[in-house]
Amino acid sequence: MLTHIAPRRIVTVLFVVALVLTVGKIAWSNCPECYGDQSPMDGHGPAPDGSGRRVVTIGIDSSWGNPTNDGIWNATVAAIQEWMTQEMLMVTLPAII
Repeated sequence: MLTHIAPRRIVTVLFVVALVLTVGKIAWSNCPECYGDQSPMDGHGPAPDGSGRRVVTIGIDSSWGNPTNDGIWNATVAAIQEWMTQEMLMVTLPAII
């Protein structure tokens, strides 16, 4: 009887470990890779709100057209808005103007 318990326990433990690893991979699969070894952007001076963040100016190269293509413009504005939304959640991101 004792010989049947050990293999079942091992199988159960392996199943639980595999389940936890699978759920963890799924849960964090949308998180981008973090680059902790990069230095922060230089920016263009402190943010006007006094938070200690840096101001980062975004420019669209003229090779995209003049006037700028609507799709490029809208994607840039959306990216800035997303950045600023994250800014409210994490104080370490630089401000974008």
